[in-house]
This record gives sequence, structure tokens and C-alpha cells, in this order.
Amino acid sequence: MIPVVTVVYYFGSDSWTAPRSLYDMFPAVNEALRKFIPNYPINLIAPAELTDDEIEMFATDLRRVTQCLKYANDPKKFDEITRADPAYRHISRRAADVINVVTNSNLKFPENEEEVDMCLAIEEIKKESEVRGEAKGEAKGIFKILHTLVEKGLLSIEDAAENAGVSVEEFQRSKP
Repeated sequence: MIPVVTVVYYFGSDSWTAPRSLYDMFPAVNEALRKFIPNYPINLIAPAELTDDEIEMFATDLRRVTQCLKYANDPKKFDEITRADPAYRHISRRAADVINVVTNSNLKFPENEEEVDMCLAIEEIKKESEVRGEAKGEAKGIFKILHTLVEKGLLSIEDAAENAGVSVEEFQRSKP
């Protein structure tokens, strides 16, 4: 006979807070009755609760998925582990998709590739964020200049809003 072992893999980046056994699910059960109820503890894998050495015991891409889940809320550590392990440069597409979904990373990978480079995808996300930040800063500067011109009476609010590409109401709400 081959035994069946049920394992619960928690795809959250925080600690598991749900019950870990049948007894934990029903704490108010009378002790006299409890002795007749078998307790079924769950075999739980919760990435946030594993040590790095325990994660290293995984021999498949599940190691990378677990590492990414553990450090999903720590961008610096997430970046560090993906750079330090060359396996992230050649991770299976399926594992990369799981990491992308469970960490809500919005990483973009080439279509129809069996292996992907997560480090490259992370770098592209960083560059996009920098560009968006720069564009946002430039837009803020333009709005500030337009508001100054309106305040000095050198430009009508309608013309300022049109130059900013927004409605007059939106332009008024954007005052720095």
C-alpha cells in the first residue's frame, strides 16, 4: 500500500492565521466529547514561516516560488534573492507565471517561451516605474507653471486646462 499524505501549500506572503487542526477549528467542544473526535492536523507549507534553509530543501521550481512568496513584501530582499540565484535567469515559464500571479508583480515575459529570465523582467518593471515617476514629476512641474501663469493673469484657466490636457475642473483640483 502507498500512503497518501495531504499537504496544504499556502500561497500567501504573510503568516498562516487559520486553524491548523480539527481541534483548532472547534475550540469550544466539550472535553468529554473531544476524546471521541479524531484530531486531524494539517501538513502546512507557509512560506513566511519557513527558514531559508528549509526553503533550500525544495529541489524544484517550488523553491523559487516559495522564496518569492516569502519575500514578496520585502522588495529589497526579493531583488536580492532573484539576483543572487542564477536559476532565476532560466526559470520555467509555469513557475514564473505562478510567481507573477501570487505576488501580483505584473512581470512581462516573452510569449511562447519555456524558460524566462525573471531578472530581466524585474529590471523592465523598474525602468517602467522610473519612467512613470519622471513623467509624473514633469507633469507636476508643468501644472505648477500653468497655475502660476493663471494666478499672474498671463493665461486664462481655460487655456491652461487645455494645455494640460484636462478639464477646467480637473485643472482646478490639481492646484499644487
